[in-house]
Amino acid sequence: MRDYWLTQDLLQAAGMGYLLIVLGALAAVLWFARGKAMKALGAAVVLGLGSILPWKSYQEGVKVQQQVSEFQRRQAAARAVFDERCKTAGEKIYKTVEDVEGVYLPRVRERTGRADDPMTPEAAAWNEHSGNGYIIGLLLFAEPANNNPYRKSIVESRTRFPGFKFVEVSDKATGVRHRYTWTPEQRLQKIVSPAERPPRYAIEHEDIVNAEDRQSWVAGAKLKIVDTIDQSLLAELTYFKFESGLGSRSGHRDPWAFALACPNVPVIRPMHRYFADAVLRTNQKVQP
Repeated sequence: MRDYWLTQDLLQAAGMGYLLIVLGALAAVLWFARGKAMKALGAAVVLGLGSILPWKSYQEGVKVQQQVSEFQRRQAAARAVFDERCKTAGEKIYKTVEDVEGVYLPRVRERTGRADDPMTPEAAAWNEHSGNGYIIGLLLFAEPANNNPYRKSIVESRTRFPGFKFVEVSDKATGVRHRYTWTPEQRLQKIVSPAERPPRYAIEHEDIVNAEDRQSWVAGAKLKIVDTIDQSLLAELTYFKFESGLGSRSGHRDPWAFALACPNVPVIRPMHRYFADAVLRTNQKVQP
């Protein structure tokens, strides 16, 4: 939706200028016209012509106000959907595990949709890492940001939150399982996994795509940590995003990148890493 209210001051200035021009023309007619009849006729013509633009502006203003009112109505209805979904958001940790060396990713998060498409599958995770960045986010060190447990900056320097020694991923085309590590040369290394079976603990992600919710620009996602041996669920995290602009590209914004989130955090960056740290305690140590 266009932001007409951003130009209000400019429109007011233009309106004042137009009014001064009409008053100037009216004064000129009354000064130069001869006789009462000519003055009356001239004044009527000036006022008639001068009222055309204000009338059109008034009609446009009514139309804009109707658009704003309709947008606010839709936004309020969509926010109600978001608030309802947020009642189910949050984490549930059933079990934590110590001394974990590596983890398994059945799928790596990829970005396939557009920021201005309400049906983009990964909309709720639009600001999260994807591709190799999703893997690296589990290998490097993490630095908490602004005392917010859902925000961590992934860094190469050693902090009190080391990552895992390795991450294994199955190639979706061939099924071959690869092991990723972060080398001392600070690059991502990929080899065929030497292990017969994947790491015991898997981090799974799922996009919540509800057509009705997406019409309201509400998207969700879920993370799970599963024991691959007995298939037991160790923990699950559900979160939602709401694009309060309802897809507006005004100001060159990317709609999903500006979405509100619940749990109530301004930015959910490496959510999978935060969740992994809360459940799986790496056996990697911080070296001096």
